[in-house]
Parts: sequence; C-alpha cells; structure tokens
Amino acid sequence: MIELLVHGTPIAQQRPRFSPKSGTVFDPQSKAKRVLKMMFTSQMVDKGLKMLPDGILQVELYAHSPPPASWPQKRLKCVEGSHKVTTPDIDNIAKAYLDILNGIAYSDDKLIARLICEKRYSFNPRVQIIITQIGEK
Repeated sequence: MIELLVHGTPIAQQRPRFSPKSGTVFDPQSKAKRVLKMMFTSQMVDKGLKMLPDGILQVELYAHSPPPASWPQKRLKCVEGSHKVTTPDIDNIAKAYLDILNGIAYSDDKLIARLICEKRYSFNPRVQIIITQIGEK
C-alpha cells in the first residue's frame, strides 16, 4: 500500500493546447505536473516506498478544495468536509494525478481496475492518494 499526500489546491487535467506560430501541441500544465511529480517522488523516497509490482490496483483519491472567498461567513462555518459539486470535474482531477503517478507509484495506469474519488471542501486544501494492490496480473 502506498499513501501519498500533497498540500495545495487540487489540479485538474486540461486539454492540450495548439500553438499556431510553431504548429506544435503542448501541455499547459507541464510545469505544475513536473513539480507534483518531484513532490510525489520525494515522498516515496522519504517513506522508503517502492513502485508497486505489476498487478491489479485500487486507487482512492480524496481532493479537498478551499471554499470560495466570496461566500459569506455564515456559509463558511458549515462548509468543512461537505461535498464539492462545482468545477473542476472529478474525472479530470483523477486523470491529472493518475498520469502524474505513472512511473512513480506504478508502472502504468492501465493496471488500475478500481478508482474511488471524492471532492470535498476544506480550509486545508490537499490531495490524499491511497494505492493498494488488490490482485495479481
């Protein structure tokens, strides 16, 4: 089992962009993904964790986002832990983090057979990921 935690607002996978000047396609989030990849790698090293062997995997992803600053104080008092039903979509958040963990926690994300995701509000924004091997390949 691998448990990873990264503090900060969750990111969502964005569509690739096209540069008309150079005619190339690029990822607008490449810098943010590179930083997250280094953070996850250093956590794995600090905890003494190694990449999971090839097998059937389950991933639990809990994305805690900060509530909007425009909300009134009365609403903010009861928001901690409640479900977030606004953008970004949960599948885009999952896609971003599963792609980042490719080659760090597992050899390929095609090994993931079960995915459990939640979006919640929190005054401590973070993403918690738990990866468990649930079977042999």
